[in-house]
Amino acid sequence: MSYCIVSMEGRLPEISCDSTFQWSLAGHIIARFYQTQPQNEAWWPRIGENESELWFISGRLYRSGNFSAVDDKEIVEAVVDDLNGFANRFWGTYFLMVYNKKADCLLVVSEPCGQVPVFYRIGRLGELHVGTSAGAFSKIGGFLQHPNSGYLRSYLCHGSGDPVETGIEGLLHLPAGRALSWDRGHLPTQRRFWFPNLQDYANSVVRDPIEVLSSVLYLALGDEVSIMLELSDGLESSSLAIGLQHSGRNDRTVAVTHFDPYYASSNELNVARSVAKQCGIAHRSCPLLDALPFAPCQTLPVVPQPSPQLCFLAQMRSMADSLGEDALSVVINGHGADALFLAPSPLGASVDALAHLRVLRAASALRDLAILYGWPLTSTLRKAMGALGQSHGGTFAQPFCTDALRFEPGPRPAGACDDLIAGRDLRFKPAKRYQLAVLAATLDETVVDARLLTGRLFLPFLSQPLVELVLSMPPHSLFSAFHNRLSVRQSAYHASALHNLWRRDVGDTTQAALKGIAVHQDHVRATCLNGWCVSEGVIERNGLEKLINRAVLGHAAGLVEIARVFAAEMFLSGLPRGR
Repeated sequence: MSYCIVSMEGRLPEISCDSTFQWSLAGHIIARFYQTQPQNEAWWPRIGENESELWFISGRLYRSGNFSAVDDKEIVEAVVDDLNGFANRFWGTYFLMVYNKKADCLLVVSEPCGQVPVFYRIGRLGELHVGTSAGAFSKIGGFLQHPNSGYLRSYLCHGSGDPVETGIEGLLHLPAGRALSWDRGHLPTQRRFWFPNLQDYANSVVRDPIEVLSSVLYLALGDEVSIMLELSDGLESSSLAIGLQHSGRNDRTVAVTHFDPYYASSNELNVARSVAKQCGIAHRSCPLLDALPFAPCQTLPVVPQPSPQLCFLAQMRSMADSLGEDALSVVINGHGADALFLAPSPLGASVDALAHLRVLRAASALRDLAILYGWPLTSTLRKAMGALGQSHGGTFAQPFCTDALRFEPGPRPAGACDDLIAGRDLRFKPAKRYQLAVLAATLDETVVDARLLTGRLFLPFLSQPLVELVLSMPPHSLFSAFHNRLSVRQSAYHASALHNLWRRDVGDTTQAALKGIAVHQDHVRATCLNGWCVSEGVIERNGLEKLINRAVLGHAAGLVEIARVFAAEMFLSGLPRGR
């Protein structure tokens, strides 16, 4: 965790914590940095200074072309001279700040695909507070954490809020792909610095997905002594197991499979064990039902906004206790791959193919979509043409049941990639717009890490090389008549010959969630019906109670609404209201 307080005038507030680093200019301290000890020394920050800049860099960066390491001076020079081209030259998992002495300007840059979330706010003396953890703003900065009612209302209605705001009043978020610029005498502003290739497929060098994944794992996990892979029987986690084997990181990895022994659709243990054995990875199992979803949890993390993860806190606590020392490992999983590789396949893919003058593929894509969804060809064509008029801007979640709302839902909030979606080049490419929209929704989910494991979380499929690789592929190449995520399936199968990679069924966690509500219904009722949402007149108590009653009887309709209210209340309960 990194936290920084910057004042170009040198007016820094008194903080009870001792700073780890500081910047000085003309005899005055203009910034103090507070850093928790990372488990991996590679994450210990470096500070430096030359005639023109001061800098703070945490993490590692590599060149995009050959994946070679980059020294700090070259990084700083690239940030100052050509920020718009920075992400084209380098990738990594990093957080950095550069102060340009001549321009009297501060730049804050983070990895553009959401691996290191960044938050900021202005203090009472006009100083800028920047941190990678929402909890640090109260623990170190001393801010009282009050709920942002506008954001919470938006979350209840749409599943998310404005990507710049958070659920905490006054605390702002720097969305993935954007940098923060702060000039003396002005308010901080955001600017996009990551511009991925979205449509120039002819000039793209498309590499093998498993090859890129293996390279990412080799570099990103090179200094890690212990790695924990969350392994199911699915395509994404199996691909990670293959990548760990190819990168030589399998010997320091433990694969953990969470399973529900009472539901065959959720019990992936046998296949996962076979995958781990073939890839040379040690394997452990962790029963999901040791602690059910929606169970009471004594430890509540401070997070920037509500998230469905908060419905599983007791379960995550139980997993952390059962894993013991393995909970200290760097944790990796396949989160984000579904969105990137377009599962389910978008209806507008045939229109994208036609826009690229791929007439035969446009026709075959239409046929493939009709087979995938089981629709008549005419209906599929009508829906595909309908996708042409959809902007796919804004959030992407299921709307809240209006019977339980006590206010008129507003428009969907903007998404983090709306500026890219609105580009003229994507006017006739609805599938590519859809891909960016689901990517934005996925990046919004990564802002919250409510796991109670102490190890660092790394999401390989949301690393910059993998994201840019998939965005450089035409959407119509990512599926066939029977399989989505086709490119990574083929690549993983060619690298391993694992037959489970061609499975089309997916695990089901709905039954476990419904069972959790039934078993812990008193806790769910107390949390949802007696909390902020009802007392503030946001949620209609009787309407919500009816949804809970139905869930107790095993009906899944209303589960989304219950989960959102429960997550909002758990988020609020975790906020420190004072020092």
